[in-house]
Amino acid sequence: MSKPPIVAVTGGKGGVGKTTVAVGLALAFVRRGLSVLLVDADVDNPNCHELLGVSVEKLADVTSFLPAIDESRCTGCGICVGICPDFALLIKPGEAPKVVESRCSGCMACSFACQVGAIIRSTKVLGELFTAARYNLRLIGGKLKPGEARSPLVVDALLKRAMAERGDYDVLVIDSAPGLGNAVVRALRVADLAVVVTKPTPLG
Repeated sequence: MSKPPIVAVTGGKGGVGKTTVAVGLALAFVRRGLSVLLVDADVDNPNCHELLGVSVEKLADVTSFLPAIDESRCTGCGICVGICPDFALLIKPGEAPKVVESRCSGCMACSFACQVGAIIRSTKVLGELFTAARYNLRLIGGKLKPGEARSPLVVDALLKRAMAERGDYDVLVIDSAPGLGNAVVRALRVADLAVVVTKPTPLG
């Protein structure tokens, strides 16, 4: 059995009608008798549900690794601070490192580098996944937590869920974020076909 096609709808900037086209395309497939999974991957501003006129239901939190320091084990060597690519750990002489939560990308380099087991695995919530349904269409989407900047990680979790459910549908339509950032690339990478929405302006 062949896998259902994935169509990604994208655009170089916001406000060109990308989401309108994505929702319209999904509904056009429904009218042709197909079962559709619409994936709202614009996690900074998900609004496919508004165009569909449906309320969403939370599916799950999207979490990431966050280090916690066991001060009873920490020797203050600073190895974890030096290896952190995000500069998310700060240290004063004679003290255990402090975690700057907003900078941590969850790479776990500090945990692997610590030779005394002083880095404890904790988690932080980056956002959430949600779902809704209407007609023969199911919507799943992601929403970034206010203040968070790691939208690609929420998109990754969303697409993983969509790929796991792919076989239950005839076609998938992805509404990507606008622009050319990492979150957009992740959505386009899984697609078989991309529809690029533009407008006749220098930046459109």
